[in-house]
Formats: sequence, C-alpha cells, structure tokens
Amino acid sequence: MTTQANEQVIAHIQEAVTAHGTVYSSLRFAAATAAPELDTSKEVRESVGEVLGRYTEHFDGDHNLKAIFTDFLTLHYAADAPVSIVQKSKGVETEWHDTCEAATQLAKHDMRKAAKAAREDMGAGRASGGGRTPRPNANGPVKNVKVSAESAVENLLKSEAGIQSLRDLLRKHGYQLRKVSK
Repeated sequence: MTTQANEQVIAHIQEAVTAHGTVYSSLRFAAATAAPELDTSKEVRESVGEVLGRYTEHFDGDHNLKAIFTDFLTLHYAADAPVSIVQKSKGVETEWHDTCEAATQLAKHDMRKAAKAAREDMGAGRASGGGRTPRPNANGPVKNVKVSAESAVENLLKSEAGIQSLRDLLRKHGYQLRKVSK
C-alpha cells in the first residue's frame, strides 16, 4: 500500500486538465491506474478520500474533474458489486444491470448514475437536493397576495392592539402616533 502519489496518475490528471476532447477518458485511465491504491478493508469514503487526497492538488481547482475522478474511484472500489441504473436514450428508458467495474466504461452521465447507486448501496450516499431548504410556514402555504401599505395600516387601526403595535413601531424609529382631535 503506497502513500506516495503515483506519477502515472498525476500525468493522466494533468492531461485531463489541459486536454479538451479526452478529459473523460483521461480521468477513466487515471482512476484505473489509481485503483490498486484503494484499500477495501476501509470504508469507501475513507479509502477513496485517501487516494483522492494524493491527487487533489493536480486538478487545479476544477471540482467537476475531481468529482468525476471520485466517481470512477468509487466504482473501482466496489468493482465486483452489482449495480443497476436506468439509461435514457432518445426518450426511451432501459434498465442496465452489471458490475461496478463495467460501469466505468459507460458514458459520463450513466457512469455517474452508477457511482451514485453504488455509494447508496454501500451506505455512503451523498445528501441529495442541496440549495435552499424550504422554511415551514405556520399559517400554511404562502399565497401570492399583494397588500397595499394603506390597507395594512387600516387593518392595524381596527383594534387597540394594532394601534399599540403601530405606536411601538413608530416610536422605535423616532416617530409618534397621535389621534387628531376633531
């Protein structure tokens, strides 16, 4: 088990960084060359993370290349494990069943689906979703209602509690609310 970076893997990664038409195949070869460095006695995240750590600096900050390389390493880690994905081609969906090793030869999107399925099967799936988390609304779903400032103030003036909250708000900003005598 080596802890040093393999020069062949570095060469393939650098080729992928600079090449345009062969990026995916260069990463495929880089991962295949680095695959013997994977320690299957460790958890998938730990083993892939150790190998990835040796080569991260050579990706020149390109997170997409690094993610593809990581997916290839994941498939090599679980080489003999079965994996199933749904492939889409021209609107037709077909199921694909084979080993993780065979999935390394698939097109990019299908390979990435297979890597995701393999991670989930090994209990190391990534959190899906991302983006903003929806905030629960205590009053139910938010309705697209426009309320004018005038009608909002009129609603506040209908009750003594509303008038007091309006006074407090104005006082907070240095104003006073007084009823005009008639």
